[in-house]
Amino acid sequence: MVKNIIIVGGGFTGAQCAKILNDNLPENYQLYLFDIKNYFQYTPSIHKLLTHPHYEKKIKVPYSKFLKKTKIITEPVSKINKDNIKAGKTTHPFDYLIICSGASNKTISWKAKNCFILKNIDDAKKVHDSLQVARCVTIVGGGYVGTEIAGELINKTDKHISLVEKSDRLLSRQYVDAGTLAHNYLTKKGVKLYFNQEIKKFQSSFALTSQREKIMTDLMIWCVGITPNTSFLNKYFKKNSYGQLITTPSLNLQGYKNIFAGGDITDIIEEKSAQNAEYHGEIIAKNILKSINKKKLVNYESKKRTMVISLGDYNSILVMNNTAFDGLIPAFMKKMIEKIIVWKYKYPKSKILIIQDGVESSLLWLKQKAISYHSKVINLRKIYKGKESSKQYDNIRSRSSKKNSRSERRRNNNSKRKRVRSKSKKSSKRKRS
Repeated sequence: MVKNIIIVGGGFTGAQCAKILNDNLPENYQLYLFDIKNYFQYTPSIHKLLTHPHYEKKIKVPYSKFLKKTKIITEPVSKINKDNIKAGKTTHPFDYLIICSGASNKTISWKAKNCFILKNIDDAKKVHDSLQVARCVTIVGGGYVGTEIAGELINKTDKHISLVEKSDRLLSRQYVDAGTLAHNYLTKKGVKLYFNQEIKKFQSSFALTSQREKIMTDLMIWCVGITPNTSFLNKYFKKNSYGQLITTPSLNLQGYKNIFAGGDITDIIEEKSAQNAEYHGEIIAKNILKSINKKKLVNYESKKRTMVISLGDYNSILVMNNTAFDGLIPAFMKKMIEKIIVWKYKYPKSKILIIQDGVESSLLWLKQKAISYHSKVINLRKIYKGKESSKQYDNIRSRSSKKNSRSERRRNNNSKRKRVRSKSKKSSKRKRS
């Protein structure tokens, strides 16, 4: 009898999980992937489509390319129960279920034709079309997405860019130095930053902030917060106050051994990044294979991972171990990470995977070199500062010694003069006598 494994959502968790299961499942198991689109998209690079829509080809891979044994269903899932899901008018039973439906940006409180949320490739194309006639662009939100969009637009367009952030700095969830680097770079390029403010009103030609500042804008890009896509789940699945699914260390839903969850919809306290979502997919796939073979499940270990934040093609910020620095090396790393992940899906079971392994090891080596280079630069600065201070100290000492020597000479000269005068006085007295 054929058993069904269903994956809901084809993002980083779903794609990674599907790829592993597609190649390793026993013959009596059938894998299904439910997603409203029939392709995988590399979402961390979607902002590049705002200026170069042809870049779509580089970040888009059809599921059929790497999921040969998997049935792809593009009907939207309307309901998930304990033992089946409903998509369209059809009910699909399952033996194992993986829920990785991701998250959506928080809804905008007003309706306007020139206000956009950047979720996928289609949204990016719409923004690109609107950019052709816009002169002033306002980005709402200074997190990863907002900062990367600002870096992309200020480098590749002649638009006037404004960014409004609710907190007191950019990249508020990251190390302070990362936000400082982004702030310095964007302001130097000409981006107008508004901190501790929110957008309260938006019309066709201007936006009004919470501090009553008026920002002239023709186009607004909304990058504020995310909410998990869990509204279609039945009420007996446990959620926290944010609507996230409560999971066990092995990424099972609490109370269900055959239902797993990964990605942005989980209650795991960590950065909701593509990197973490991929690790979720890997752990879930391993645990399903272990469950089929009746072996002990492995646990997911959450930890702070390296982040690379793009500020254009030739500059990025690398954040690792409470250290942040920017430049061409992080930009190169950002580009290579994109290529490695896309190649993995675009060229499965090919010789290029050998190249990928080499690139991954080279990337790790490059990361280590970049960190060591950064630490050397810091040490050199300290040494230089130390040398400068010692030079200043030596200069002060030499100046003071020169002053002392001059004063001593004056004293000596004065004493000699006094002696000469006294001798001359004595000699004159003798002559008189």
